[in-house]
Amino acid sequence: MTETLLTGASILNDLPGNTCQMQLENALWKSCIIHARILLDFFEFEKRRTRYDKEMDDVLSADYGFKTQKVDIAPHYRDRMNKDLAHLTYSRVYRTYTESLSPITKVFLPLLLRCALFCEYLQSSGLIDDMPQYLLAWETLLERISSLVELINQDNSRVGTISD
Repeated sequence: MTETLLTGASILNDLPGNTCQMQLENALWKSCIIHARILLDFFEFEKRRTRYDKEMDDVLSADYGFKTQKVDIAPHYRDRMNKDLAHLTYSRVYRTYTESLSPITKVFLPLLLRCALFCEYLQSSGLIDDMPQYLLAWETLLERISSLVELINQDNSRVGTISD
C-alpha cells in the first residue's frame, strides 16, 4: 500500500527514477476485482441492500427478470477477493499480488460465463427489441465475452490443470 502511495506521489511530482509498472499492474488487477465483486452482487442478490432502513438503489439482474444464482466461485476465492482488495489482514502478508487470486480462471471464468448468459437472456427476452442501439451493444459485448472465454480455455488446455 505504501508503495502505491509513493508511486502516486512520484508521478505527481515527476520524481526521477520513478518505475511504476508493477503498481500500474496492481491497480489494474484491483480494478478487475472491484468490477468482479460488483457483478457478483448484480447476479446473486435477490433484494437490494438497505442502509439506515432505506433501500439502496443497486441494480440487480432480477430487475430484468433474470434468475439470481450464485456464481460458481469457491468460498476461499470469494474470501480472498474481499480480503485482498479491501482489508488489511495477516493472511494477505503471505501472498504477492500475483498470487492473491491465482488461478484467475477459477475466479473470472465462472463470472464471464454468467455474463454471457445474461447477454443471451437480454437478447432473447424482448426487453431491448425496440432499442436497436442497445441490441447491437449487447451483441458486441457477448462476442467479446465469448472471445475471452475461448482464450482462457485455450490457455488452460495448453498449460494443463492449474492447482490451487
